[in-house]
Amino acid sequence: MARGRGRRGAPGCSPKDVDAALNGLLAVSSAEEARTLTGLVAAAARMRGRPLSIEFDDDLPAGVFGWWLAKAGDDVIMVPSGLPSQGHTIAHELGHVLLGHRGGTELTELLGPGRPSAEVVEFMLCRESDQGAVAEEAAAEMFARRLLSRVRQTQRVADPRSAILLSDFLR
Repeated sequence: MARGRGRRGAPGCSPKDVDAALNGLLAVSSAEEARTLTGLVAAAARMRGRPLSIEFDDDLPAGVFGWWLAKAGDDVIMVPSGLPSQGHTIAHELGHVLLGHRGGTELTELLGPGRPSAEVVEFMLCRESDQGAVAEEAAAEMFARRLLSRVRQTQRVADPRSAILLSDFLR
């Protein structure tokens, strides 16, 4: 798992960091877990030794399609329930988690253990993007695309991890 603040040139944002995070996740995933995003989220929680859940929340601010909240004892990926690109959004937020990005930690420290209001989430997300989180977003997008590609590969074969290793070898 990559660690670091994730800024340009820092750990957590390079293609090598993305590959390391994906390979680390797949190394601890069972064949069945590797077939679904929920299985991979469970594997990520086990790998990190920290609970990680997905919550479907229709109260996120307009224009916010997903958010990772790093709380004191667990992590939560929040997405709207009717979002057409729900899988991609979950994979993107999982990328932030596994790449060692900050994930709302500063906001959580400010607010305590309760869930922040939609207005506070919107303010913090705008604040974060103003502070140069472009590299983190690009890395999370790369992670999501590669992870979903691998999940699609695993759904077509008997042993998904072998298919992924072969795909990586041929790349």
